[in-house]
Amino acid sequence: MGKTCFPVRSDGNAPTKVDEDVIPGDKVVLPRFLGLIQSMSFILGLIIGTGIFLTPTGVLRGSSGSIGVSLIMWLVGAFTSSTGAMCMTEMAIYFRQSGGAYIFLRSVYGPVFGFVMVWVSFFVMSPCSSAIQSFAIINFLTTPFAGACGSVPDAATKIGASCVFLLAVAINSTSTRGTTKVQVFMLLIKTGTVLAIILMGAIKIIHSGTRNFEKPFQTSSDEFEISKLPSAFFSAAYAYGGW
Repeated sequence: MGKTCFPVRSDGNAPTKVDEDVIPGDKVVLPRFLGLIQSMSFILGLIIGTGIFLTPTGVLRGSSGSIGVSLIMWLVGAFTSSTGAMCMTEMAIYFRQSGGAYIFLRSVYGPVFGFVMVWVSFFVMSPCSSAIQSFAIINFLTTPFAGACGSVPDAATKIGASCVFLLAVAINSTSTRGTTKVQVFMLLIKTGTVLAIILMGAIKIIHSGTRNFEKPFQTSSDEFEISKLPSAFFSAAYAYGGW
């Protein structure tokens, strides 16, 4: 990390040499390696996460197989996430500091709430999200090669997911430029996959028509299970969680 930092003089100009002309009181900042494309790749990478590839099945299952109910759940999840995103945008405009939710909570409720939020994010939210992403990647990579086995053994999946996670940590820890290149590459893959899904869906509608929507509220079981709706909602909300 120290190799990618350089001191900045109090007048805002960087010295010509890293180890010379550094006076007491100067601060050390990270060089700006991210351009427009790289910055967009990080933002879009947060928006297009693994959720959109994982949760559609959960939404449909939680809707008891009803296409109409599942579409309603997607709309409700979109509305809820849009409301939360607009609230965060309003607070970001008001509190013009780096730090996100930590700054908002600390400024409104005090340092204790900000401290707790950071530690909960560090020990619970971020690790869980990273674990889901690692499992998703390894499942997508291994499922086509499962063959006659039907499914990959759980132990192999867990080991593979751990390796994916450690690889991501290593890439992010060693090189900022390398991280941005990987991020741009992964964004291209995700964007291409989403566009392919949209294209295949459009082709399916053109060739087969809309007969799947003739009875949109028909369930796959004998009766509609309302107790599964929360699962459908949270599955949809997770897919929209990029804000």
